[in-house]
Amino acid sequence: MAINDILTEEKATGLEIERLCMSDIEAAQAMVQEIALEALALDNTGRAQSAAYARLICRFLLHKKCKSRLAQLLTENETLTTAVFGKLNTYKYSIIFLLKRILRLNNTALTQRVLELIKENPFEDSEAKPWSDRFSLGFIITQALEAPEDYLNLSEENRAVIDSFLNNNGSSQ
Repeated sequence: MAINDILTEEKATGLEIERLCMSDIEAAQAMVQEIALEALALDNTGRAQSAAYARLICRFLLHKKCKSRLAQLLTENETLTTAVFGKLNTYKYSIIFLLKRILRLNNTALTQRVLELIKENPFEDSEAKPWSDRFSLGFIITQALEAPEDYLNLSEENRAVIDSFLNNNGSSQ
Protein backbone atom coordinates (compact mmCIF):
# COMPACT_ATOMS: atom_id res chain seq x y z
CA MET A 1 0.00 0.00 0.00
CA ALA A 2 1.55 3.31 -1.06
CA ILE A 3 1.39 6.41 1.08
CA ASN A 4 -1.10 7.96 -1.33
CA ASP A 5 -3.32 4.89 -1.09
CA ILE A 6 -3.43 4.65 2.70
CA LEU A 7 -6.22 7.19 3.07
CA THR A 8 -8.35 5.76 0.27
CA GLU A 9 -7.73 2.12 1.22
CA GLU A 10 -7.90 2.48 5.00
CA LYS A 11 -11.52 1.40 5.37
CA ALA A 12 -11.13 -1.70 3.19
CA THR A 13 -7.84 -2.62 4.83
CA GLY A 14 -9.37 -2.16 8.28
CA LEU A 15 -12.25 -4.46 7.37
CA GLU A 16 -9.77 -7.06 6.13
CA ILE A 17 -7.87 -6.83 9.42
CA GLU A 18 -11.16 -7.34 11.30
CA ARG A 19 -12.05 -10.34 9.14
CA LEU A 20 -8.63 -11.89 9.64
CA CYS A 21 -8.74 -11.30 13.39
CA MET A 22 -11.90 -13.37 13.56
CA SER A 23 -10.65 -16.22 11.37
CA ASP A 24 -6.83 -16.25 11.30
CA ILE A 25 -5.14 -14.09 13.92
CA GLU A 26 -1.66 -15.01 12.69
CA ALA A 27 -2.50 -13.76 9.19
CA ALA A 28 -3.90 -10.57 10.70
CA GLN A 29 -0.69 -10.08 12.65
CA ALA A 30 1.40 -10.64 9.52
CA MET A 31 -0.67 -8.09 7.61
CA VAL A 32 -0.36 -5.51 10.38
CA GLN A 33 3.35 -6.22 10.65
CA GLU A 34 3.72 -5.31 6.96
CA ILE A 35 1.70 -2.13 7.49
CA ALA A 36 3.92 -1.17 10.44
CA LEU A 37 7.10 -1.85 8.47
CA GLU A 38 5.80 0.27 5.61
CA ALA A 39 4.92 3.10 7.99
CA LEU A 40 8.35 2.97 9.65
CA ALA A 41 10.10 3.01 6.27
CA LEU A 42 8.44 6.27 5.24
CA ASP A 43 10.33 9.41 6.11
CA ASN A 44 7.78 12.15 5.61
CA THR A 45 4.24 11.08 6.21
CA GLY A 46 1.72 13.79 6.87
CA ARG A 47 -0.43 13.84 9.97
CA ALA A 48 -3.42 12.29 8.18
CA GLN A 49 -1.43 9.50 6.56
CA SER A 50 0.42 8.75 9.77
CA ALA A 51 -2.86 8.62 11.70
CA ALA A 52 -4.31 6.22 9.11
CA TYR A 53 -1.39 3.82 9.56
CA ALA A 54 -1.74 4.08 13.34
CA ARG A 55 -5.50 3.42 13.20
CA LEU A 56 -4.93 0.24 11.21
CA ILE A 57 -2.32 -1.04 13.65
CA CYS A 58 -4.44 -0.11 16.67
CA ARG A 59 -7.47 -1.75 15.08
CA PHE A 60 -5.53 -4.99 15.32
CA LEU A 61 -3.94 -4.40 18.73
CA LEU A 62 -7.22 -3.35 20.34
CA HIS A 63 -9.33 -6.09 18.72
CA LYS A 64 -11.09 -8.34 21.23
CA LYS A 65 -9.27 -11.38 19.79
CA CYS A 66 -5.92 -9.76 20.65
CA LYS A 67 -6.78 -8.97 24.26
CA SER A 68 -5.02 -12.03 25.66
CA ARG A 69 -1.96 -11.56 23.46
CA LEU A 70 -1.63 -7.76 23.61
CA ALA A 71 1.02 -7.73 26.33
CA GLN A 72 3.10 -10.33 24.47
CA LEU A 73 2.76 -8.42 21.18
CA LEU A 74 3.93 -5.17 22.73
CA THR A 75 6.71 -6.88 24.63
CA GLU A 76 8.10 -8.98 21.80
CA ASN A 77 7.27 -7.03 18.65
CA GLU A 78 9.56 -4.01 18.45
CA THR A 79 8.17 -3.01 15.06
CA LEU A 80 4.59 -2.60 16.31
CA THR A 81 5.72 -0.95 19.54
CA THR A 82 7.96 1.55 17.74
CA ALA A 83 5.32 2.35 15.13
CA VAL A 84 2.46 2.94 17.57
CA PHE A 85 4.35 4.77 20.29
CA GLY A 86 7.34 6.33 18.61
CA LYS A 87 6.66 7.14 15.00
CA LEU A 88 3.00 7.45 14.09
CA ASN A 89 0.29 9.97 14.87
CA THR A 90 -1.55 7.55 17.14
CA TYR A 91 -4.77 8.70 18.79
CA LYS A 92 -3.84 9.75 22.32
CA TYR A 93 -6.55 7.66 24.00
CA SER A 94 -5.34 4.56 22.18
CA ILE A 95 -1.87 5.26 23.55
CA ILE A 96 -3.32 5.68 27.05
CA PHE A 97 -5.20 2.39 26.86
CA LEU A 98 -2.14 0.54 25.58
CA LEU A 99 0.11 2.19 28.19
CA LYS A 100 -2.20 0.99 30.98
CA ARG A 101 -1.80 -2.55 29.73
CA ILE A 102 1.98 -2.13 29.64
CA LEU A 103 2.10 -0.66 33.14
CA ARG A 104 0.23 -3.70 34.46
CA LEU A 105 3.08 -5.92 33.29
CA ASN A 106 5.50 -4.20 35.70
CA ASN A 107 8.20 -4.68 33.08
CA THR A 108 10.42 -1.72 33.92
CA ALA A 109 12.51 -1.96 30.75
CA LEU A 110 9.41 -2.02 28.54
CA THR A 111 7.81 0.86 30.46
CA GLN A 112 10.94 2.94 30.06
CA ARG A 113 11.24 2.06 26.37
CA VAL A 114 7.61 2.98 25.63
CA LEU A 115 7.83 6.27 27.54
CA GLU A 116 11.03 7.15 25.66
CA LEU A 117 9.33 6.33 22.35
CA ILE A 118 6.36 8.56 23.23
CA LYS A 119 8.70 11.37 24.28
CA GLU A 120 10.55 11.18 20.94
CA ASN A 121 7.40 10.75 18.83
CA PRO A 122 7.33 13.52 16.19
CA PHE A 123 3.65 14.14 17.01
CA GLU A 124 4.26 14.57 20.77
CA ASP A 125 3.93 18.19 21.83
CA SER A 126 4.81 18.99 25.42
CA GLU A 127 2.64 22.12 25.18
CA ALA A 128 -0.45 20.26 23.89
CA LYS A 129 -3.66 20.92 25.76
CA PRO A 130 -5.81 17.95 26.83
CA TRP A 131 -8.53 18.85 24.31
CA SER A 132 -6.21 19.22 21.31
CA ASP A 133 -5.65 16.57 18.67
CA ARG A 134 -1.99 16.44 19.69
CA PHE A 135 -0.71 14.68 22.78
CA SER A 136 1.87 15.35 25.44
CA LEU A 137 3.81 12.78 27.41
CA GLY A 138 2.65 14.31 30.69
CA PHE A 139 -1.01 14.02 29.70
CA ILE A 140 -0.57 10.44 28.51
CA ILE A 141 1.10 9.36 31.77
CA THR A 142 -1.34 11.11 34.09
CA GLN A 143 -4.32 9.67 32.23
CA ALA A 144 -2.84 6.16 32.29
CA LEU A 145 -2.27 6.46 36.03
CA GLU A 146 -5.94 7.26 36.59
CA ALA A 147 -6.65 3.54 36.38
CA PRO A 148 -7.50 1.99 39.76
CA GLU A 149 -4.39 1.31 41.81
CA ASP A 150 -5.22 -2.37 42.18
CA TYR A 151 -5.58 -2.66 38.38
CA LEU A 152 -2.13 -1.22 37.71
CA ASN A 153 -0.47 -2.75 40.80
CA LEU A 154 2.78 -0.92 40.02
CA SER A 155 6.07 -2.19 41.35
CA GLU A 156 8.37 0.31 43.05
CA GLU A 157 10.78 0.14 40.10
CA ASN A 158 8.04 0.79 37.56
CA ARG A 159 6.66 3.65 39.66
CA ALA A 160 10.16 5.18 39.83
CA VAL A 161 10.48 5.09 36.03
CA ILE A 162 7.09 6.76 35.62
CA ASP A 163 7.86 9.40 38.25
CA SER A 164 11.17 10.12 36.55
CA PHE A 165 9.42 10.82 33.25
CA LEU A 166 6.78 12.96 34.97
CA ASN A 167 9.41 14.97 36.85
CA ASN A 168 11.78 15.39 33.91
CA ASN A 169 9.17 16.05 31.26
CA GLY A 170 6.54 17.89 33.22
CA SER A 171 2.93 17.04 33.70
CA SER A 172 1.37 20.34 32.75
CA GLN A 173 -1.97 18.68 31.99
